[in-house]
Amino acid sequence: MVKKPDIRNKLTEALESKELDYDEVIRLAHSLALEDTANVRFSVDASHIDRLGRELVAKQETAVAELVKNAYDADATSAQLVFKDCESPGGSLEIRDDGHGMNRDELVSGFMRLSTRQKVENPISKKYRRTRAGRKGIGRFATQRLGKRLVLLTQTQGAKRALRLLIDWEMFKDHEDLHTVTGTVTEIDLFRVGPGTTLCIEDLRESWTDEQIKRTFRYISELLQPFPLSKRHSTTSGVPAQDPGFKAVFQKSVDGDLHTVADESSTIFEHAVAIIEGHVDASGFGHWSVESKRYEIESNSGPIGAVKEKPNQPFEHIKNIHLKAYYFVEDRYEGLPWNLRSTIRQTLSDHGGIRLYRNGFRVPPYGGPDDDWLRLNWSYRRRQILPQHTNNNFLGFIEVVDPNGELFEETSSREGLLENQAYQELVYFAYQVILAGVLRVSEERGVKTHSSTRTKERNIKEATDGLAEKVERLSVAGNAANREQTEQIAEEIRSLGEQQETEERERLEELAMMRVLAGMGLSIGEFTHEIRFLTGALQLDLTALTAQPKKGRVAERFKSNLSTLTTYAKYFDQTVANNVHREILPIEIRDAVGHFRQSMDSWLHRKNVRVSTSFEGYGLFTRPMHPSEWAAIFLNLCTNAVKAIERAEVSGRILISGGVKDQSVFIEFSDNGDGIPEEHAERIFEPFFTTTQPTGPDGGINSELIGTGLGLKIVRDIVRNYDGDIELTTPPEGYSTCFRIIIPKATDEEIPHDAY
Repeated sequence: MVKKPDIRNKLTEALESKELDYDEVIRLAHSLALEDTANVRFSVDASHIDRLGRELVAKQETAVAELVKNAYDADATSAQLVFKDCESPGGSLEIRDDGHGMNRDELVSGFMRLSTRQKVENPISKKYRRTRAGRKGIGRFATQRLGKRLVLLTQTQGAKRALRLLIDWEMFKDHEDLHTVTGTVTEIDLFRVGPGTTLCIEDLRESWTDEQIKRTFRYISELLQPFPLSKRHSTTSGVPAQDPGFKAVFQKSVDGDLHTVADESSTIFEHAVAIIEGHVDASGFGHWSVESKRYEIESNSGPIGAVKEKPNQPFEHIKNIHLKAYYFVEDRYEGLPWNLRSTIRQTLSDHGGIRLYRNGFRVPPYGGPDDDWLRLNWSYRRRQILPQHTNNNFLGFIEVVDPNGELFEETSSREGLLENQAYQELVYFAYQVILAGVLRVSEERGVKTHSSTRTKERNIKEATDGLAEKVERLSVAGNAANREQTEQIAEEIRSLGEQQETEERERLEELAMMRVLAGMGLSIGEFTHEIRFLTGALQLDLTALTAQPKKGRVAERFKSNLSTLTTYAKYFDQTVANNVHREILPIEIRDAVGHFRQSMDSWLHRKNVRVSTSFEGYGLFTRPMHPSEWAAIFLNLCTNAVKAIERAEVSGRILISGGVKDQSVFIEFSDNGDGIPEEHAERIFEPFFTTTQPTGPDGGINSELIGTGLGLKIVRDIVRNYDGDIELTTPPEGYSTCFRIIIPKATDEEIPHDAY
């Protein structure tokens, strides 16, 4: 053991050396302090850094998010993340921002100092007055969590040189004192134009898939308000600075080229049918506006008042409120690639709603997957306002500027706000803005807006009544003869209007019935083919039984075939009967699938196809439908699946699964056939598009009917008639094709009391 005088002498020599060895000075000083018998001091094992990194930042997505938030806190307008060779561990990640950067003092006292109170003492950023988002002191541990080495480059505005910090996280090992592990800081030439910081995280500990990258982007997008709606200014150096907002771009470097994996422009916003905005100014006056490139609506706007009947009346409690929402309508996805349509639906399903941001930060749970705080789902279920306006039709947010908490108070649990008068006014204002925008877009689309109104295409009755009234007003000024004649003309106009309305109603009913019958036509073709097959087999068995009455196996086969024929007949009779009565009622999916399986079991067994089912939850009732429509849906999907299985020459498997998502029932129909080629995925719902080969001269009319390419078109028409949809989606493991059907679920009032 080195004696105390020796340590003092060595420390003196080290301090007097012309080339000071700082590491040696620190080591000797620490050793000397250990000789102090009167006092003891805490020391930190270097491995503590590794444990902190893994405990404070559990997930790699969270680690990246913390680093992006640090860029936001540094008043950056953008953060560019570049992943390289990240498909497996060992790659690299660069995070480049254009924030204010760090000088040497800030680097040493901020980044290199644990548990600093810098963000506590300075909760607002210097330039754009942002409330800081990063967790205190987590950034450095995030870099350690992600990779084994960190190279940090940073420079400030007007600096002549930049700083380069190198930290090897692998040096932080057990039994090493934390203060003895060093990072290297050197001055280098400026590496960019203007201030900013670049983090180069090398030798990544884990792989990064595109899906993980996209998930991290979504997480950041939800946490940080994407851009300010208000005109907030700071007065740094006496010069007003408007916050331009903050955006993150996630890219991958492939052979030297950068490919964007996720950013705002590559997301689904550009596919919205309209952008709806609302604003309450400093005096409490509310306004709404809507823009739509698709429908050529340019900043159509109007007032929103505290009372519906008084749109110009100012709000009493809320001020400086901004709302922005991207509006999506399901049937407007036509023409988009099917995988993009699926992405849009999934994103809206997972993230749809209007989120609330207070002073730039998300306030949970508002706008979450199951949070209907603006009562949009409730409003749509009432069916008084008919255009789609559920949470899943919007991606949007509300900005509340309330730095001192004067308008809104948090609950004691910090989850949500107290529902005071300001909160109630905010909910009312947001709902009215959304509704105003939706109705304006729907008016331009020519769709029915209220349960008591008619669309542009169906208002002839109103027009004829209006003409009749005009004719009657003209007759008042004429003589008695003219008056009698004009009254007769007015009556004829009204009669024509009523006749047209009756014919229109009958035409729509006939169209719906034709769709059902078209589906039934395919059912008839398939059943007729099967019955013809069984009839021939029964005739042969009957002949054999007559000739050799003691053949027991033949008799059993005859009995089995006859039973199958009887099952088909019953299924067909019931389906036709349902159509004749034309009664619609909520359909329990389990029952519909069970009935279908029972009817098709024998045929599927002969085709060597095994069917399994999986359902989540109970009471999976659709809105009222024709029972025969589900027969047509399942039959079309089943026959298509069997053809695909036969082409693939595999032992067939079909999986039918279902459950409830938000206000809809979903059914997924999967098979392990030869799949649908990507080039055909866009066209499979087009009428007369088919991949079935011609049947030849002996195929018969029924075989031609099955292969006309009408099946999926009819299925989609049936589903969309009930405000649902069908789409190709990612199949479960072990399957090659999956169709997902989404149908609004029945309300409690629609389900019979004895249905359960």
